Amino acid sequence: MKGNAPYESLSFSRWINAIACSKKRAGRNIGLIRVEHGRKIMIFEFKYIVESIPALLEGAKLTLYITICGILGGLVLGTVAGVFRLAETDAVGGRCYGTTRVINLIARKLAVLYIEVIRGTPIIVQAMFIYFALPMLIEATTGIRGIRFNALTAAVITIILNAGAYMAEIIRGAVESVDRGLIEAGLAMGISRFELIKSIIGPIAFKRAIPPLATSLSSA
Repeated sequence: MKGNAPYESLSFSRWINAIACSKKRAGRNIGLIRVEHGRKIMIFEFKYIVESIPALLEGAKLTLYITICGILGGLVLGTVAGVFRLAETDAVGGRCYGTTRVINLIARKLAVLYIEVIRGTPIIVQAMFIYFALPMLIEATTGIRGIRFNALTAAVITIILNAGAYMAEIIRGAVESVDRGLIEAGLAMGISRFELIKSIIGPIAFKRAIPPLATSLSSA
């Protein structure tokens, strides 16, 4: 190939011409191209769509698989990150003491770092990092060689991480919207912090998070 041929070969017109040259027919009807008076005219033929249906269905199946995995994984990760971001705040029952406080503060810092980094970088950069750079980083830090993610695994991990960061902010907002009086009433009854989140904060927060979660998923 000469000059910029590798890039030109990706253009739509050259792709059409390649198909036309491979499908010459009598009467000068050439696949997707018809020649009239020395001019090439694009035509539309349904048979090429019919022939492509199996490949399109395979692609739809793969897209559905990645989407479902991304939504479910992102919802779990986003819930954990959203709750961790609110650790040691009044939204989840106030401060703890001792070792628990240290663990909560570390978890909160990690959650903030994860959310800000993922939301602040393009998803294509995240995909390239997971597919190309992460195996090299693991090899450099642990000495373990031969680690390589296939394209599907890298895509699923990327979607989960990206969706989780955005869902974490939705969960955080929903948790903060719960009336503080309900939280104080639960603490006054002497229930544990875990029971407070599971029985009082969680049901209300998830109910309020459904509309923004649906909007986020539909616009993804």
